[in-house]
Amino acid sequence: MPYKNKAKSKERPVIVVDKNKLEEFVIVPAYSKKRKHTTEYNKNGIKCYGHDLFVTDNENKPIKLNNKFVIDSRCSKIPVYDSNRIKDKVLNHCPQSKDNRIAYDLFLKRHKKK
Repeated sequence: MPYKNKAKSKERPVIVVDKNKLEEFVIVPAYSKKRKHTTEYNKNGIKCYGHDLFVTDNENKPIKLNNKFVIDSRCSKIPVYDSNRIKDKVLNHCPQSKDNRIAYDLFLKRHKKK
């Protein structure tokens, strides 16, 4: 599911690692080349993924399918076991894991309130 930045009109691929009943997503950014704080993936045209976990967009709204977030065939072909492995890595085994766990817990609590 790529993220369309309106200012630059550029698509950025992301990996969906979780979704709730309200169709809100938890995403991890994907990259086409190796960068700092990334882990190699090398499948479906995605060379690596970042260690940051996002539950809201730049306007602090939940991430949902709309004109800003659309499904891309490259990112939708990621198997569930890879998605779970990426989620485990981002939540437990990276330098930003503490902040990622806090954001993920807020995502889970937000779903329970509604």
